[in-house]
Amino acid sequence: MRLRKLLINICLAWAVLSVLTGCAQPESPAQGDLAAFTAFLEEYIPGRMDKFEIPGAAVALVHGGEVVYSQAFGLRDIELNQPATDGDLWQVGSLSKSVSAWGVMKLVEKGVIELEAPVETYLESWHLPPAEFDTGQVTIRHLLTHTGGLSITPYAGLPKGTPAPSLPKFFQLAAEQGSPLYVQYPPGEAFRYSDNHYHLLQLVIEDSTGESFPDFMRREILQPLGMLDSWYEFTPEVENRMGWGYNSLFEGLDEYSYSQKAAAGLFTSVQDMGRYASAIMPGPNGEPVGRGVLKAETVSQMLAAQVELAGFEQLLFNGDYGYGYIREQLPGGLTVYSHPGGNPGWIAELAIIPSSGDGLVVFTNIAHGYVLFAAVMDQWMKWLGNPRPHISSLILGSGVVFDVVGFLLVGGALVLLVSLAAAVWKGGRIMAIRSVFRPAWRWMLLAALPLLGLMAWWLVFYPRYMISAPYQRDMLGVGLTLLVLGLVGFGLTRKNR
Repeated sequence: MRLRKLLINICLAWAVLSVLTGCAQPESPAQGDLAAFTAFLEEYIPGRMDKFEIPGAAVALVHGGEVVYSQAFGLRDIELNQPATDGDLWQVGSLSKSVSAWGVMKLVEKGVIELEAPVETYLESWHLPPAEFDTGQVTIRHLLTHTGGLSITPYAGLPKGTPAPSLPKFFQLAAEQGSPLYVQYPPGEAFRYSDNHYHLLQLVIEDSTGESFPDFMRREILQPLGMLDSWYEFTPEVENRMGWGYNSLFEGLDEYSYSQKAAAGLFTSVQDMGRYASAIMPGPNGEPVGRGVLKAETVSQMLAAQVELAGFEQLLFNGDYGYGYIREQLPGGLTVYSHPGGNPGWIAELAIIPSSGDGLVVFTNIAHGYVLFAAVMDQWMKWLGNPRPHISSLILGSGVVFDVVGFLLVGGALVLLVSLAAAVWKGGRIMAIRSVFRPAWRWMLLAALPLLGLMAWWLVFYPRYMISAPYQRDMLGVGLTLLVLGLVGFGLTRKNR
C-alpha cells in the first residue's frame, strides 16, 4: 500500500511538472513595443514548433494598417532538408473563401450580379438539381453566408501534374458517387457551413464574366491589392515555390490541384495574406479601406454580422459570419475578424482587428499546425493588451487537458504494472491461466478484447488521430498500451490464498 501511494504521488508530481515545463516560454515583451515583440517571436516560435513537432511555418504581422513583419521558420521539405523562406507559397484552404468573396462583391459593385437575386439567374454551365426545397430561393447572399441550405460534397486535391476537372464535371462525378450537390435544407434558415456555397459562387463568376475564375481574381482582386505572389491555380511557378504539406505522421501529401478554387484553391505567400488583411483598414499613408479595389462601404457590408454561426464553427469561434469573415466580439466590445483554412497537410489562419490597425497571419505545413496559430495568437493578443479569443482558449485549453490526461494515463498504468510486478514477486498473486480461461467468455473479456482494442488503436485510430500534437498522441498510445497490459496481467493472475 505504501509503495502504491508513493508511486501515485510521484506520477501526479511528474504530470504537474511536465505540464508546467511545457508551458515555459520566453518572457513576453512590453505592450506596444514592436521591435521587442518581433524579437520575442524569433525565439518563441521555434520553441513552440519544437514542442508541437511542426516542420515549417510562416508568420506575418500587420500594424498601423500595413505589413511590418514577416518571417519563415523551419523546413518546407523534410526529406530534402530545405528551409522555409519568405518567398515560399502555401496552400491556405478555406481561407480562400474570404478572398473569393471580394471577387463576388466586385461584380456586385459593377452591377453584374445582385445579392438578392437567385443564383440560378447567373448559372449557365450547371444548374441545381430539383430537390425538396425550391432551388430558386437560393440567392447570392445565401451563398456568401453559408445559408443556402446546400449539401456537403467531399473532395480532395489531386497530385501534381494531374489536371483538375471543371466544376460541372466534378458535380457530375460526385453525384454518380452518391454525394450530389443539392438544396438539402430550407434556404436562408440557418448557417450551415458547406464548401458547395463557394463552388457555386465560382461558377457564378465564370458564367457571368465569360472568363476563368483564376484569371478574373488575378486581374480584379489579387494584383490590385498588391498580392502579386498569389494564384488560384497550380501553375509551374507555384509548384517551384512550394514545399510539401504533411499529415501528423510526417508523410508528404501530394494534393495540390483543385477544381474547387474559390473554396480552397488559393496559393499565396504570408506577405500577400498580410496585405489582404490590411486592406480592410486604413493604410499608414492615407490608403482607403478597400484599397480602391472595393468601396469602403462594400467592405463594411462584408464585415457586418449577417448570420449567427452554428454547429462546429460556433463551437470554435462563438460569433457571427459576414461575407467571408468570421466575427468574434471580445469582452470590452473589441471585434476580431478571422477565417481559418486547412487543406490536407496545410493550415492557414488569419485574424484582423481593424479598429487598431492590427492583423496576424500564421501558415504551417502540417495537419496539426493550428496549435501553433493558437499559441502565437495568444501572445499577439497579450502584446496588444486584448483578451484571449475563444478559439485560442479552446485550442490551448484542450492542449493542457491532453497533456494532463496523457501523463496521468501513463503514470496510472505504471502504478498498475509496478503493483502487479511487486505482488507477483512477493507471492501475493499467482498465475491462474487454467481457471481464467474457463469459461471462454472470461478469457475473451480479460485478454482477447482488450488486446484487440489495443490493436485497433495503433492500426486504425492512431494514424488518423490528428487533433492533437504528435507527442500527445504518442503519450495516449503508450498509456493505453501499458494500461491494457496491466489490466490483462491482473486478469490472468489471482490472489494467493
